Amino acid sequence: MDTLQMIALALVVLAVAVIVVLAVVTPALRRKRDERRHEQAQEHLQEAEVRSTRAVQQQAAAEEQLARARREQAEAQQRAAAAEREAQERLQTAAHERAEADRLHGKAEELAPGVTTAGTHDPYAADGGYDDTNPPVAEDDHTATPAEIDLREQEAARRRG
Repeated sequence: MDTLQMIALALVVLAVAVIVVLAVVTPALRRKRDERRHEQAQEHLQEAEVRSTRAVQQQAAAEEQLARARREQAEAQQRAAAAEREAQERLQTAAHERAEADRLHGKAEELAPGVTTAGTHDPYAADGGYDDTNPPVAEDDHTATPAEIDLREQEAARRRG
């Protein structure tokens, strides 16, 4: 056998050896790859389970928060409605009191004409109770302002008291 045949034989043996090694190693590598994929799939399933549980908990918490917000809003609306009803009742009471005061004022005027205009005023009126179109007149000054009349009345009360 010459050298060339020996080299060819060595190459054939080497090629057969490589094929045998590949035939043995390839399934082992494939098994390892499949095991890694299976482990990754298991990890993904576990992560999916954890995230799913977390999502359910977050959804329940969000729904509870939403229900609480709606309940608080309804309660606030009820309180506002109650406050509005109370304010309306107070307005009606005030109107009734004002009407009764006007009735009594008219009755007093009927009983003693002129007694109600002599230096009286309604301190709860927006303008202090003074009629700017027909201001009260002081005895000695026909142009006195309501503030001046009040000041004079206070001075007179101090002198008397």
